[in-house]
Amino acid sequence: MKILFVGPIVENSDVAKSEAVSPAANQWQLDLIQGLIENGVKVSVLSYLPEQAWPKGRLFVQNKQFINPNCSFTYVDYVNIPFFRFSILQYKFVKGLISMCTSDENKPDFLITYNATE
Repeated sequence: MKILFVGPIVENSDVAKSEAVSPAANQWQLDLIQGLIENGVKVSVLSYLPEQAWPKGRLFVQNKQFINPNCSFTYVDYVNIPFFRFSILQYKFVKGLISMCTSDENKPDFLITYNATE
């Protein structure tokens, strides 16, 4: 079984560096993904790095590698300008979903989203 997980995930070592990340929510997502992997599920993740809106946060939020040998992580970069960032993220996520879901090799059986409020 293949699952595509969509949600804002960061490495535990980076949680304290950002006020935009909920440590409990991040750990819950990581535990869910790890539990799926331990039960033989192939997991791919489409994510972004949460950041407070500019000027409090960075203007350009760039891709960061998440190292997990059992899981494929893809991060989207975005321009963090208020009123535009959600449209930019939406466009990049749709593009990423189309790319990931149309590949016969990686086409997921299920899609799980976390905290998709916009």
